Amino acid sequence: MTRMKIKIISKKRYKEIEKIKKELNVVGGKETKADICIAIGGDGTFIRAAKEFDGPILPIRANDLDSMGYYADVSTDNINEVIRLLKTNAFKIKTISKMITLHYKNRKYYAVNEILLRNKLEEVYFDIEINGRKEKNNSFKISGDGFIVTNLIGSTAYNRSAGGPIILTQKAICITFLNADGPFKNSIILDPDSKINVAIKKYNGIIRCDSENIAEIKPGERFKIELSDRTIRIIQFDKFIEPFFKKINRALADKMITGE
Repeated sequence: MTRMKIKIISKKRYKEIEKIKKELNVVGGKETKADICIAIGGDGTFIRAAKEFDGPILPIRANDLDSMGYYADVSTDNINEVIRLLKTNAFKIKTISKMITLHYKNRKYYAVNEILLRNKLEEVYFDIEINGRKEKNNSFKISGDGFIVTNLIGSTAYNRSAGGPIILTQKAICITFLNADGPFKNSIILDPDSKINVAIKKYNGIIRCDSENIAEIKPGERFKIELSDRTIRIIQFDKFIEPFFKKINRALADKMITGE
């Protein structure tokens, strides 16, 4: 039986990587095909892996103070058992969300958590039009600091910090406005087939995909956002599945300041 090929993407050169390389069939190089990808680090490492690797990902949370690892059910403390379970194929592959696509100047950009329009200096004025398969066209004029468009897994990131809702279904896309002056102060949950068309009317803004700046956008320019056909899949082990609300509690605890 051919051994499963494994790619590793990591935040640092963790000591556990050498153990994985010794026990499993690890391949190297960006052009090398692999069956799964192990992402060791925090949420940023997982996002990088999801964009670079088109296949199932095993997120492993590193025990760094700055590696929250919301997506990871296992940590580097579990590495021996993780290796054993991978060797025996004792895992399942789960689709956890769809990526979000930004269409801008005839190019496509993909986000795992969110696409953000942010004001540069002054508040940004924009028209937003929502087209959904099950609804009529809706157009609104809004000004403010911008907005976040997110999905299921991204709803617990910046969106949650900005007061947006936590989404528990893959069949939705969400817009959360930032200090908006317009018809909507609250978030809007949309049909997953919806297309969000935006036109900048006054002042410049910045478009970001996750933590990456894509462009400074000026009045007269347009872009479109929608859920992608590209899915995000993860490796899960039955004995290590972390319930959703435990993840949320861990995320909140990670932000707490405690005294000695």
